[in-house]
Amino acid sequence: LPPLPPTTTLKPGQTTTTTATTTTTTTHAPGSGFCNGKADGLYANPDNPSKYYNCAGGHTYEGSCATGTVFDDSCKCCNWPKRSH
Repeated sequence: LPPLPPTTTLKPGQTTTTTATTTTTTTHAPGSGFCNGKADGLYANPDNPSKYYNCAGGHTYEGSCATGTVFDDSCKCCNWPKRSH
């Protein structure tokens, strides 16, 4: 993130000039495997609930949750399994 502009106190009658900031989104070349064509981020592993995929720059990285936890797509984190009542 760019640094915040310095804070200044204006004297009566002074004005400031504001400049616009442009945000650029980078699209990665497709890689092989699960992340091919997907945006960077974390995704549940459909074959194993205690594992997840981390897509970065078109590359696939597999992560594992701690014993007894599963990947929770709602928070993009490892969490205790939800129990039905």
